[in-house]
Parts: sequence; structure tokens; C-alpha cells
Amino acid sequence: MKQSDPLVVFFYILLRDHLPAGTVELIMRDHVELPLPRAPSIAEKPTQPAFSNRHVEAYAKEIAKRLSKRRKLIEREYGLSE
Repeated sequence: MKQSDPLVVFFYILLRDHLPAGTVELIMRDHVELPLPRAPSIAEKPTQPAFSNRHVEAYAKEIAKRLSKRRKLIEREYGLSE
């Protein structure tokens, strides 16, 4: 199946060739997604990692910017949006 969304392509290759899905899922659960509250009045925020390596941080931001820009171009070209 052909996929044009650059984020899906990026994560597919990352998962297929480089990282176990469980590792990615742990990162999603622990640092990206808001967990379900344990009780109606308790809500937790995801853990924010300390960006101790400014070069890795800068590269991560650059990758996110490039993927986001490419995704917007594809959405505009094909009239796609979520």
C-alpha cells in the first residue's frame, strides 16, 4: 500500500528497521500522550525529558520542522486534512 504522509513513512521505516514497537510505544505513553486519570479528580501530565544534548535537540526540531512542512505541502496538494 502506498503511503504519502511523511510522518507515517518516517515512523514506518523507524519501526520496521530500527526500533522495536514496544520502545516507541513506551515513549508515546510516557512522554507524549496524556495518561488516563486514575480517579476523576486526578490527571497527570506526560513526563517531559530534559534536553541535555543541544545538538540532538536541534536535530529533533529540524526533523520535526521538515516533516511538518512536507506534510502541509502534501495536504495542500491533495486537499487532505484530518
